[in-house]
Amino acid sequence: MSTSTWPQPASRELPRAAFDDPPDDAGSFGLTSLAAGLAHDIRNPLTSIKAFVSVLRARKDQPDFLERFERNVGQGIARIEALLDDLAGLAGPADPAGLDDPAGESLAAVALPDLLSCCFDELGEELAVRGIVHNLSAEEDLPSARGHAAGLRKAFVSLLRFSSQATGPGGTLTVRVARGDAGTLDTCIGDNGPGIAAEHLPYVFEPYFSMGKGRGVGLSLALARKIIRENNGRIEVANSPGQGITIRVRLPAEP
Repeated sequence: MSTSTWPQPASRELPRAAFDDPPDDAGSFGLTSLAAGLAHDIRNPLTSIKAFVSVLRARKDQPDFLERFERNVGQGIARIEALLDDLAGLAGPADPAGLDDPAGESLAAVALPDLLSCCFDELGEELAVRGIVHNLSAEEDLPSARGHAAGLRKAFVSLLRFSSQATGPGGTLTVRVARGDAGTLDTCIGDNGPGIAAEHLPYVFEPYFSMGKGRGVGLSLALARKIIRENNGRIEVANSPGQGITIRVRLPAEP
């Protein structure tokens, strides 16, 4: 297996450097990580909710407490709901021909540069707080991709968030869209973070896989891979420890 870094985002000829297909031992490993990760992510907001509820009767006449109660309990419930939505999306049936998304959207033309710009807008405050700079570019006269816009947006937001976390505060994300091979479009997302250890690379698409030192993937990459596959695409990761990670998403172009 190769772990070389793709030298330029969306290069025309890129070596296979990622693991869109899971390794043989991923099943049992993934189940253990999923169970532990879900327990952790659900317990944290529940602990906060429990703490507020335990003192509600004694402090119900304090306006400042009620304001914090409403805010923190609401945020905790929203986190659990978002987690359950992602888990349901990950567990749902996959159709290799592509699925209609929850909004009933059919496969249609998707302008990837515009979609990615919207993804950065959605993540704007999150990236700004961490001082992360991003650069988005596209080859001229690109055709549209063919897919589900809502699903692809969710997948790219997850991938961009993962890359922003991988690069760390003050890092840089570089995204480029270009023509791929045989009627496809390549979107490459690169960061200038520390990269991933070679032994961890085969497992990056496993839910809640931990890369050590508090660095985990949660459900983001697993869910993104599922959505990309449902849109008849492929996702790969190239890596060079100490120099960052590059994620390539290859999607079919409109004829």
